[in-house]
Amino acid sequence: MVKKVGSSVVTLMLFGLLMGCASDTDTEEVSEGAIEEGGELNVAYGVQPPSLDPHSVTDVSTRDISQHMFEPLVTLNSSLEVEPMLAESYEVNEDEETVTFYLREGIQFHNGDEMTARDVIASMERWHDYSSQAQEYLDGTEYEAIDDYTVVAHLEEYTTIDMFIFADMTQFAAIMPEEVITNAGTNLVDELIGTGPFQLEEWRQDQFIHFKKIRRFSISRRTSRRFIWSKRA
Repeated sequence: MVKKVGSSVVTLMLFGLLMGCASDTDTEEVSEGAIEEGGELNVAYGVQPPSLDPHSVTDVSTRDISQHMFEPLVTLNSSLEVEPMLAESYEVNEDEETVTFYLREGIQFHNGDEMTARDVIASMERWHDYSSQAQEYLDGTEYEAIDDYTVVAHLEEYTTIDMFIFADMTQFAAIMPEEVITNAGTNLVDELIGTGPFQLEEWRQDQFIHFKKIRRFSISRRTSRRFIWSKRA
């Protein structure tokens, strides 16, 4: 059964060093049961992220927080196997050294615009500019839009690790609107518009980061690493 996420609002409280003052014994048992609708969830996080731009920053706090707003084409499941996310499916042609991504249709960014191949290519090229792993393992890769929902990655040399680089969440290949990337230029992205289950509502430095839930999402399955979300486009 598909269950909806319980909270419509998530607030990350940035406590910094105060986290160290909490007692290890002050814990409560969490009962399992049906997920309740609505309400607000407050989560304490120990550090202030330097940025929420997942392309350009390798900081763990950036990764942990930004993945609630942004998503890649593919991800890893609980068995560490690559599976589609914003891509409906993908196809590897080892002879031609290409990976073809077939995009999900009807996926909307937080601003209401539909995700297309133009956004994907702009995002992947920007990710290449920043990601050391992409530069090491996918150097020379070129992206081609066959149509609005098909993107081909032309690799210089295909290896079995390539799909894991596409799916890696350390400094991940978040898909953003092409316009956002163009506006950012060589700077950090400050228009935090993604396709993820939560949209940034307010970020007050060293105090909190406030998200609101995007209603077209529901939890479809979980992995050992994080939630995987399904969309109602």
